Amino acid sequence: MTTTPDLTRFTDVDKYLKQLELKTYSIKEIADIIRKITSLCKEGLFVEDFNDNFYKDIELLMHPETGEKISLEDCYVDLTYQRVLKLKTLAGHLKSIDRNKNPMQYDKMCAGSIDIAIRPNGKIYVWDGFRRSLIALLKGIRYPLFSIYVHPKTNAIQDCRATEAFAFKKRNGDNESMAKEELYKSGIVFLNPKDLRTKNCLEESQLDVLKTIPDAVKSLGGFAEFENI
Repeated sequence: MTTTPDLTRFTDVDKYLKQLELKTYSIKEIADIIRKITSLCKEGLFVEDFNDNFYKDIELLMHPETGEKISLEDCYVDLTYQRVLKLKTLAGHLKSIDRNKNPMQYDKMCAGSIDIAIRPNGKIYVWDGFRRSLIALLKGIRYPLFSIYVHPKTNAIQDCRATEAFAFKKRNGDNESMAKEELYKSGIVFLNPKDLRTKNCLEESQLDVLKTIPDAVKSLGGFAEFENI
């Protein structure tokens, strides 16, 4: 019998988030799940009231089509190429203190801008800054700074996803440490030949890595060693 996870307990939410299906999710729906974790609530890590004047309108980039401010509550994340969300790491950021030992909250200088892409269907995707987006919402910021990319209207969704995945890898994998499993996962989305060959091999062996082979018999441990074979 399957046990229903208690989505108020840190360990259950951590497991739940790591096992999310590789598809599109609302940033808000994930933030709302995290906001219900009892232990983090007791630590006072969440801001309940939104500060919609955190940035002045003159500081913000407006939506290129509507001319309106862009809210994180209207943004999505595509987990087909994003890293696995590690709740312990995120909680560490929520607990951060500044150089004067005060709670950092959402720091303008450290946060910078969140990279979003607007797809032809009008949906807005955070392609870099997923964790910062969650921190912003949990700290009461709906309207952060954004860097905006607009996909050509002729692009299919798969083309948009591949463009975002490639940019994500260039931004993160080529400039800072990412686990080989995460590099492989993002490489599949933008059709990197090496990663596609690895995926085919995993499919034949019925082994899963980061839910890229959903029908696999079991998960593969030691992926780095596997790739070196």
